[in-house]
Amino acid sequence: MDGKRILLLALIYTAVIQDIKAAKLTITPSPNLQTGATSLTLRCSADANSNYTELSAIGINKVTKGSSSLVAFTTLDSTGSFIRGNGITAPKYEINVALRPQLTNNAIQVIIHNPDCHDTSEYICETTGDTDTPPYVSQSTDYKNVTVQSNPGTVEMKIYPAKMKYDVGEKIEITCQTGVENSESIWTWEAMPPTDSTRELMQIEEFPSEHIFSPAVMTENARTTEVDPQTSTQCGYNTGSTLEHHVGMEDDGLKIRCMVNNSELLSAIKTIHLTLDDVKKRMLLADTERIKLEQEKLKQQISKNTTSCNCCCN
Repeated sequence: MDGKRILLLALIYTAVIQDIKAAKLTITPSPNLQTGATSLTLRCSADANSNYTELSAIGINKVTKGSSSLVAFTTLDSTGSFIRGNGITAPKYEINVALRPQLTNNAIQVIIHNPDCHDTSEYICETTGDTDTPPYVSQSTDYKNVTVQSNPGTVEMKIYPAKMKYDVGEKIEITCQTGVENSESIWTWEAMPPTDSTRELMQIEEFPSEHIFSPAVMTENARTTEVDPQTSTQCGYNTGSTLEHHVGMEDDGLKIRCMVNNSELLSAIKTIHLTLDDVKKRMLLADTERIKLEQEKLKQQISKNTTSCNCCCN
């Protein structure tokens, strides 16, 4: 290998090393945040290990869904002026330029107030400056991903018609709605019979299947609504589900729960109550069944005693 080729490879290697270390992107308080955080700060500067002799420009870009866009850029002149990217407006985005004698203290800083899901992105810090080695002008980058997660939404559950108590045979619709991060969400319907309050909720419906989920309750029609797309002013997606149900004689105290993606945080429960007349009928039927059972037991006992007597007499 001749000397020129060795020198060329050395220069390429040096340039690669410079590209890794020359730019520095600092993110505080963390690159992973929940919605509700007060602020997120992005600071782009030259790394302490860089061999810049002078910085000429610093900028921050963001890459979302494969598309790059400007956040903020400065040429580090004496005025401290800067350029904002489209949509990077105050007061949500606060931009500051630091001009300091020490090279690594020159920086552009972006403070994002009340960050939300729209600030989730890959951010790129880019520095440009002069060096003492070829190519004498170096451009370097540092990449970091920022994720702002949405807090679990509240599931809104309603029954139509909205009544305190329902008649046996009455058709009701139970609807659930909430916001989710993933557009591909699965709704699950569950029920807990009133006769066993200590029992765990039994899984009764996972779309699109339909089946009986309680001795007296049938899922006639359970369906999900179309997911509303994410908008520029709204994080996440809106999704819902509706369960149609005919009230049964055994439904007084029946608890019905809807749940998204098997998450306890994304669930809601409603209790069905029957009208007074239907409760009385249910109690009367229960008493009738109890009397029939006692009569049957008495008959069996009499029959047993009679059999024992005949055996004795013989």
